[in-house]
Amino acid sequence: MRYIASLELENFQCHARTLLTFSPGLNVIVGPSDQGKTAIIRGLRWVLYNEPRGSDFVRVGAESCRVTVTFDDGTRISREKGPRTNRYLIEKDGERREFNSVNATVESEVCAAHGMAPLALDEDRELRLNLGGQLEAPFLLEEPGALRAKAVSQIVGVHIIDAAIRDVLADEGRVAREEADLGRDIAVWEEKLARYDDLPAQEQALQQAEAVLARARGQRERAERLVDLKKSWERAREDAERLSRLVHLLGGLPRAEDLAGRAGALVDRYGRLRQLSLRWHESGSRKAHWERVAAGLAGAPRAEGLLERAAELQSRWQRLREVRSRLAQVRERIGKAVAGRDRARHQEREVGTRYGELLVRLGRCPTCGAAIKPDQVPAILAEICGGGR
Repeated sequence: MRYIASLELENFQCHARTLLTFSPGLNVIVGPSDQGKTAIIRGLRWVLYNEPRGSDFVRVGAESCRVTVTFDDGTRISREKGPRTNRYLIEKDGERREFNSVNATVESEVCAAHGMAPLALDEDRELRLNLGGQLEAPFLLEEPGALRAKAVSQIVGVHIIDAAIRDVLADEGRVAREEADLGRDIAVWEEKLARYDDLPAQEQALQQAEAVLARARGQRERAERLVDLKKSWERAREDAERLSRLVHLLGGLPRAEDLAGRAGALVDRYGRLRQLSLRWHESGSRKAHWERVAAGLAGAPRAEGLLERAAELQSRWQRLREVRSRLAQVRERIGKAVAGRDRARHQEREVGTRYGELLVRLGRCPTCGAAIKPDQVPAILAEICGGGR
């Protein structure tokens, strides 16, 4: 059991410096009156509980005082007060702790160090059960019975049971009131819920309505898809009609190619005619020469033959000029035909591309309704676009 091993008072009341040592068990302090026995108890109360307040207990002629209590486990608690000092010191296990500017409340660390904290009976009443005053009756004998009972209850923990009983009774009362309130609330809600007895039938009707609504939504979505498919089909049909017209327009391409071949032959023929024309010019020069010769040889049979030949050459030259004019017209027509063919082929490619995109988007033939895969579209376009060549 822990006990106080020594008490040292320095400049406290009549004690300049007094050191008291105690033994385990009962210790008795005896001496004449007014020799400082009561001051020992006051010094012990001052160091443990910071009582009394003020500085009247400082020895006359001294500026400061100190009281130190040492326990058997080596714990030392010192209380010092002077003009510039007001503190607690705690030394334990080689550690020193200091608490300055002490007020009316003792630090919790100090109470924990000495283990003799006051017993709190209520908010404004505390008892120092470990320390009694001069002429004070032993252990609460002079206190009223109610106070003694409360103190004993605090010591043995009965107050915890009393508080628990009070809390339980309060909880029982509160629960009973809540139960009554809940009973009334249940009756009110049951009366209100009675108006909703037909909720199962309404729930069934709601489920049926939701099923009908879901089917209607499905039908609506299907109708919207059908409308979109119809529009796509109409666009595909229009594109197919334009493509058919284009194919029909391109049906004359073989004839244009034939004309181009004939035009090439005419060009070749024109080249030969041009050579003949050059030769004709040369013949014209020769004709003038022979005319001069013929003038010199008038009446000669050979001159007559030359004149006839010159007339024949002139006739052939006239025909060559006509052929040359016709060849220019044919070339112009061939150029227009080739330009038309190029435009038609460009339009054919554009229409074929659009038609292929429509076939891929539709996924089926717009005329027979057969399914069409994307990899079949190039063959179909080749058949449509190449069938007219």
